[in-house]
Amino acid sequence: MSVAEFGPDTTDQTGACMLNKKFIWLLGVVIMSSVLPVVAESMPRPLGVFADQADVGAPALAGNATYNAASQEYVFTAAGTNMWGNSDQFHFAWKKIQGDFIVQARVEFIGTGEPHRKAGWIVRKSLDTDSPYVDVVAHANGDGRLQQR
Repeated sequence: MSVAEFGPDTTDQTGACMLNKKFIWLLGVVIMSSVLPVVAESMPRPLGVFADQADVGAPALAGNATYNAASQEYVFTAAGTNMWGNSDQFHFAWKKIQGDFIVQARVEFIGTGEPHRKAGWIVRKSLDTDSPYVDVVAHANGDGRLQQR
């Protein structure tokens, strides 16, 4: 994945991602399968460049993420039902940001599983299960999507 555009009137001539500077948004990585879901923990768990990580919603299986500083790789294990309706379930590593930003990632799915499991970047207003969001995700079956609520 590479640079993505977020919402109307949010890109400059270079395609850089920008959001309304009046709000602080949560920018992070979303990982889910289309099978399973948890409530955000109260103690921060920093992870590489991210300030914290937690499950959003109520997944049946708790997610987790690790970071290898030497290889600069994140490994996520997670579950959740999806992000199409009005109640999301997924594992999320995030950092609060304000202003312009550019993101990119290389995503590799390890092992077999649900073909529509997703990994990618998401911008959310909050950790609420029905929070407005925009995401750019890769599916394990090779599809890519830009989604919003």
